[in-house]
Amino acid sequence: MRPTKIILLLVCSVVLIYCGALAAGKLGLYQPTVTIIVSNLSNQDLKSISISHKSLGITGVLQTPPIAAGKSIKLQIFVPSDGSYTCTATLANGNILKNGSYIEPGYRENIVVNDTNITTKTNLWGNYVNFTGSFF
Repeated sequence: MRPTKIILLLVCSVVLIYCGALAAGKLGLYQPTVTIIVSNLSNQDLKSISISHKSLGITGVLQTPPIAAGKSIKLQIFVPSDGSYTCTATLANGNILKNGSYIEPGYRENIVVNDTNITTKTNLWGNYVNFTGSFF
C-alpha cells in the first residue's frame, strides 16, 4: 500500500473510534450503574421501598416515596464492580417483603412487588433471567 492510503486509513480509524466514544458518552453507555425498575403489582399501595446495595466496599441505601398500586418507578445506582442489593418493600397493611440479587454495571433489574413476594427479572445485556422468592 502507498503511504497516503495508510495515513488515510489511520485517520479514518481514529475518527470512527472518536465518534463511537462520543456517541457512547452521549447515550450513557458503559456507565458503572445499574438501572432498577420497581413495579407495584400488589392490590395495595407500597408505603416504602428500600434498596440497599454494596459493591467494592461502597454501600448505599435508596428510599423511595410511596408507590401506588399499578405504578412503577425507575432508579439508578452507582455500581463500580460486581456487587449485590437487597430490596425491602413495606406494604400498606404492614407486611414486609424482601428479595435481592447479584448485580454488575450495566444490568437492568425489574423488581415486581405483589401481595406475597418480590420477583426479580435481571437483564444480562439482552438475556432475561427470572428469580422468584428470596435469596435471604
